Amino acid sequence: MYNLLIGLTRGEVDASRLLEYTSDDLRQYFAPGMDQVRIERLLNLPTLLMPETRDDRESQIARVGHVTNVRRSMTGSSIERIEL
Repeated sequence: MYNLLIGLTRGEVDASRLLEYTSDDLRQYFAPGMDQVRIERLLNLPTLLMPETRDDRESQIARVGHVTNVRRSMTGSSIERIEL
């Protein structure tokens, strides 16, 4: 398993996108209930980061690393740092 982050360029992702397109079994493993995301399980996985935006200022290079910190905000989840 791995995290796949697409379109993340500024370090923020809306919480509604968390576990998007994820099977029910895996969703239950990572988030057994509404607002009960087990962040530590996500942090243990390798991460593939792919910008895939139409913003010419961003490099269109995929990166592999680990998410090292997730901060929940009022509007979503902010990924603080991705260690490559």
